Amino acid sequence: MQRRWVGLLYYSECEGIPVWHVRLPIKGQRVWARALDYIRFHLLSLVASICTIGPQDIVIATSPPLTIGVMSWLLGVRWGAPSVYKVAEIYPDLAIRQGVVRHPALIAAMRWLERFVYARNTMIVPIAEQFKRTIRERGVPDRKLWVIPDFVDTELYRPLPRANAFAEEHGLLNDFVVLYGGNIGLVQDWESVLFAAEALKDLPIQFVIVGDGARRQWLTDEVRQRGLHKVKVLGYQPKELMPQINASCDIGTIPMTRTGALDGSRPRSIPIWPPPSR
Repeated sequence: MQRRWVGLLYYSECEGIPVWHVRLPIKGQRVWARALDYIRFHLLSLVASICTIGPQDIVIATSPPLTIGVMSWLLGVRWGAPSVYKVAEIYPDLAIRQGVVRHPALIAAMRWLERFVYARNTMIVPIAEQFKRTIRERGVPDRKLWVIPDFVDTELYRPLPRANAFAEEHGLLNDFVVLYGGNIGLVQDWESVLFAAEALKDLPIQFVIVGDGARRQWLTDEVRQRGLHKVKVLGYQPKELMPQINASCDIGTIPMTRTGALDGSRPRSIPIWPPPSR
């Protein structure tokens, strides 16, 4: 069930649990436009939480952005509830490495905000041990740190035949398929993907990119301008299709720039799906 409320919030239910969604546009590359979108999201979320949802026993917020940790703390204070801040990415490190944030005063302000979020929230939950080590080095005690890796629904995500409806619909049955599924953002190394696609364009190899994000339009334009007919840039797909999408490839890849690597040390391209038997 889903219904619209004043064009800004959506209501749905997940296995009987009420869920309010804040509507946001797809992220673009302009920093200030994205900042305004985040401010709108924060304000709407805060007002909706207080006025629509009411007091809760616990508040859980997941990054990015870093500022969502302020919202979790405020709601925790408002309701007298513990607040949990999940660290899915280390900020502001990523923004600084990307060059999105350059001014020393802004960097200093974000570093202060990071310390504030870590200090004020009841529990900090990084998704990896490496994140935990980084946060601990910034003065957060072990008693506040609890690593919970991201998980997968093994009932939904399961091995399926290489020949399936998605592969047939997109003409992926006869070629070797390299798949990326996820955010088409600033930290992915799309230049290397395009270089590989251009170098291999005369071979029976297709590159399939599923998702959306700040660089989707740029990537789509590059594919068209370079005449890369064996590169398919698809938008977001229904979650239920992901098992078919994963099964449709011979190899999956996560191409990362130097700034997108976990430790910022070097570019990486990680194969995530071994070639199935055809």
